Amino acid sequence: MMKKTILILLMALIMISIPASAWGFTTPSISKNHGVFYGLIASDSKIAIGGEFGFTNELAVCAALEDKVKIGLKYELNSSVAILGGMIESSPYIGLNGATALSKDLAGMGELDFTINNSKVNFVYNLGLKYNLPQNIDLRGGLRGNLGEGNQVLFALGIGYKF
Repeated sequence: MMKKTILILLMALIMISIPASAWGFTTPSISKNHGVFYGLIASDSKIAIGGEFGFTNELAVCAALEDKVKIGLKYELNSSVAILGGMIESSPYIGLNGATALSKDLAGMGELDFTINNSKVNFVYNLGLKYNLPQNIDLRGGLRGNLGEGNQVLFALGIGYKF
């Protein structure tokens, strides 16, 4: 219990100290007729909401909304890696999503997306953690960066709900 409290306080402290906004952080796992909703709050007071829903055990639709709209499909290669593709605003993207269990309730998550906007190449990456709480709820957060147009590193913290 003490480790969980320290982890939550540490993530909150980091969020307060870094001005940022970020998309959601998800794992590559997909389940037919199941999904996840999440909401994140960033230290610059921006809110991101999103989710995904599995049509099969390998294919899901995913969407996120902040100051831009991201919508796409996710195809699970295995429980650790998925391929993503879709649109961020009017720009197509393709990416990889990965995760690894760090302990029974803690997972590391990452995503790397490649997009072209106004003839400029951008790489958007997420690196985060997800801590499982009771009742299908989790605490999630991490860093999001953009390499290319306007290099930046962002941070957000929030919750997720699996259904």
